Amino acid sequence: MNISRILVALVSLGFLGSAVGAELLLTDDGLSKSRSAGKMVALDVVSNGDLSGFDFIIPVPKGAKVDTSKCLSALPAGFEGRCKHNEGEIAVIAISMNAKALPAGVHSIGSIAISGADFSARTNVKFNAVGADASVLNSSVGLNAPGNSNDGRSVKTR
Repeated sequence: MNISRILVALVSLGFLGSAVGAELLLTDDGLSKSRSAGKMVALDVVSNGDLSGFDFIIPVPKGAKVDTSKCLSALPAGFEGRCKHNEGEIAVIAISMNAKALPAGVHSIGSIAISGADFSARTNVKFNAVGADASVLNSSVGLNAPGNSNDGRSVKTR
């Protein structure tokens, strides 16, 4: 068997080029079913040790009241970022200012509060991640809403 056949077999089986380099975890509190009370959504990123920057967009219902004051309140040391609510979405970007990657593990970055409209963390979230060498990392989004039968669903995004 030659080397090219081995590589093709490994890629097709998922051993090469498919490892997730980063994951965005969205966890809503699952406590409130009313529009006025709203929901808190925790924001965490999971790094495999290569993550040095990321951005994501969370769609929100039009007319929703969104509090992003704690969106990046727990951003790891050495990272800077911005979080902005535009009508219909929350846009977030963060990057390591010293070109160092986050250590492997789960890292809290903050939380958002959404009220005045029905909201579920189970939306079409777009997440991109980059490594310290500016390489695009495979990424996914983990969605968790307590009490939902699909708790912990992960969706590969890149």
